[in-house]
Amino acid sequence: MDAGNDPDALFRRYRREAVLLHQPWPPQAGPPTNSHFGGLPRLPEGCAWPRTSSGKPLHFLAEIDCAEIPFPTILPERGVLFFFGRGDPYAWNTEPPSDACRVLYAPDASARSAPRQSPADLPPPNRPASEPNNVHPAWPIVPLRFDTFPEVTAFPDPSEPDKRGWRRFLDRFVRAPASTEISADMRDAYEEQLGARRAAALVTATGAHPPASPMTWRESIDAGGTIFDFAASGPQSFPERWAYVHHLLLEILDRPLLYSGEAGPGARTTEAERWLGRSREGPLHRPVAEDDRQALRTWLSSFDDCPRLVFRGCVGTMRSWAGDPAHAALIPDHVYAACASSFYGYHEHDPRFSQMLGHAPACHQARSVDDPAICLLSIDTDLALGWYVADMGGRCTFWITPQDLARRDFSQVVGRLDGRS
Repeated sequence: MDAGNDPDALFRRYRREAVLLHQPWPPQAGPPTNSHFGGLPRLPEGCAWPRTSSGKPLHFLAEIDCAEIPFPTILPERGVLFFFGRGDPYAWNTEPPSDACRVLYAPDASARSAPRQSPADLPPPNRPASEPNNVHPAWPIVPLRFDTFPEVTAFPDPSEPDKRGWRRFLDRFVRAPASTEISADMRDAYEEQLGARRAAALVTATGAHPPASPMTWRESIDAGGTIFDFAASGPQSFPERWAYVHHLLLEILDRPLLYSGEAGPGARTTEAERWLGRSREGPLHRPVAEDDRQALRTWLSSFDDCPRLVFRGCVGTMRSWAGDPAHAALIPDHVYAACASSFYGYHEHDPRFSQMLGHAPACHQARSVDDPAICLLSIDTDLALGWYVADMGGRCTFWITPQDLARRDFSQVVGRLDGRS
């Protein structure tokens, strides 16, 4: 049976090897790596932070040490690729390519270089928060080999006007027999299997089985209830460290009406600001003294949404400490276990992941399977890590021509945002 009539044959025919940018969980559990999402780039001396033609700084997105890719690819064998992009999601597809995104390649970059501090005029990358941060949270990347498959929209459409009548007849002789066309039924069968095939490829690459579905809000509240044991006491009871307090307070101050209670937002906001000031008196990894812990537990217990707050505080702490192995190791195993499902970037029905090379997933119309453009990087929305791409549901992809990649010329890379809405 040919590829046009057999979904399995389609998957075999169009399978393309790629680099999965895997985020280990817990973040300190993976091997030492120089590659990471977010945080600060280790730009070599003399390499300026990219800006648009009007002088606006771009946001740093990812740093890939090419030497860490564990198998031969068409990417450089050594050196570091730095990816930058606009924080405004609407600018990517309207501004000139150099103003939307930029890729820098440093052949002799060293992991020993000091992280470059972000420009003072760099705005927060996402929605403003109570405590703005102008950089994305850092998360280590482990590059892995995995298989990719195209979207069904990347296949030739047999209903296209130029495939009708005499053009379709001639194609039988000058290009390929008509039997190689992909029928509508086979396109539907392929599309139905695509999510499961991608999930299976991720399991093969990572050895980790994703949950059947993402964590629901109710499950996250249950997880927070597991962490906040009202009967527990002592130095191991929540909140053990000020980081948890700090991040749940930001949640309260960002959404005062949600956590207002019967007394209204005023009183709780004032108390939250007082505790936030206490959290800033020293490093966030410092332990919470027993008196403060008991006072905080009493105050948190007055919230109907206490488990939700606890969960959000833990997620915020994990996100902020992921790029620092020493701090990430301070989070207890039971807290990681309670929040684990929220940090899977994909599940078996709708895989979500970031990659280099291969077939880049697309929310709408994908590039044709015959398009020679190369996916240099594709980053998917990951709400657990704070990646909000194209209205919180899409992905951004960097494209390069084969000729430019062969020349190691990354000055003409084009970036596109693809939203789900």
